[in-house]
Amino acid sequence: MDANALRFAVESGGAGGSPAGSQPDGTHRRRASLPQDLIKSARTQDFRAMMDDSFFPILVHRDFKPLYANTAYARLNGYDTPAEVIALTTVKPLLAADHGDESAIGYRQLTRGERTLGFRRHQYHKPNGESVWVSLFDQVIQWQGQDAVQVTLSDITDQVEAETAVAANEARVHSILMISPFPVMMARAHDYEIIFCNDQASRLLDETTGFVSNFFVNKADWTEILSCLDAAGLVRDFEVQLTS
Repeated sequence: MDANALRFAVESGGAGGSPAGSQPDGTHRRRASLPQDLIKSARTQDFRAMMDDSFFPILVHRDFKPLYANTAYARLNGYDTPAEVIALTTVKPLLAADHGDESAIGYRQLTRGERTLGFRRHQYHKPNGESVWVSLFDQVIQWQGQDAVQVTLSDITDQVEAETAVAANEARVHSILMISPFPVMMARAHDYEIIFCNDQASRLLDETTGFVSNFFVNKADWTEILSCLDAAGLVRDFEVQLTS
């Protein structure tokens, strides 16, 4: 009997639409009740089916001894079936190849209630030597009546590689601007607080921290520049007097 059948049997109150305990002929009968452990078992089976079919790799372990793995987790680690993962003595080499102490400490904190859940990312090394970046979420769950840790992974390699490429481009731009013969200053868009000055700008201005507006002798010039930025997004050949 599946969970839906169980739910119908409990909620319907019996066959024929008559309330339990009341029959058309006036007689009474006892409502048929389903054992709570049977209902719980059906719900557990539904949960297991969701985990089995999940696109995300999922592992359940107790002190790094695998108790459950879905197909996505097995394939992430180069195994053909989840049974091969569960047969392992420990999954610590899979979860903590470069983070052994950190992972052990995190496990103890999680199971002792010192933190309720964890969400972090790290470089995950597959047994075949390939490395991927994953977002890792772990939490304490009840597994067969005892505490265990469920680990859910998400491959974020593309995201991390994109972030690395952006950082590399920013570093190149930074290097170019630092050796520019012209004074260059950068500020945050929302409040124009200075976040970068090259050597030429530092020589031009004694103080290179604070807000761009602080360096304008005529505050009306700054207001006009902001108006031009709002209208066209670009200001060129604008002469102003700055104070150092």
